Amino acid sequence: QRVRVYLSSIWVDPQNPQLALDDTARYAAQGFTGIKYYGWEGFGSQPRRDTQLLRQLRGAAGEGVELMLDLGRPQGLAEAVEMAGLIEDSGAQIYWWEEPLSSSDDLENLARLNARTRVRIAAGEAELSAFVFRDLLLKNAVDVLQPDLSWAGGLTEGRRIAQLARLFK
Repeated sequence: QRVRVYLSSIWVDPQNPQLALDDTARYAAQGFTGIKYYGWEGFGSQPRRDTQLLRQLRGAAGEGVELMLDLGRPQGLAEAVEMAGLIEDSGAQIYWWEEPLSSSDDLENLARLNARTRVRIAAGEAELSAFVFRDLLLKNAVDVLQPDLSWAGGLTEGRRIAQLARLFK
């Protein structure tokens, strides 16, 4: 009957964050209850800056809005663990971090990361079938499944993926 949506178009420029902060406040005022941020070149390279900016984004969004991050991919597991710690320690209450490692090519490390962080891990937008999502669930590699129905086989395969998710709930 209802589908919850989130906004996924805010680019974060750490050199000039005001645009992202203004966009966040504007979209939250319009009633969006979820906002995903793209970009953020060099996230983790300046922990104080990045932690402060996460807190500022949280402040601009308010408490009723879930914030999600799509930061690109770290160099490997060690860097991903460091970045996850930074996200956790920021206090920004990030709802999920999208595809910090490849769910296809680095599934084992994605599962290791998920075991080592309190940050929810989301993945799956480039996966092609319910079988891959089954592997993500069996390995406990993710907290949030993100099938792109145009890749994953349409509504029928999306329904299979949803049924799998329900079984692992």
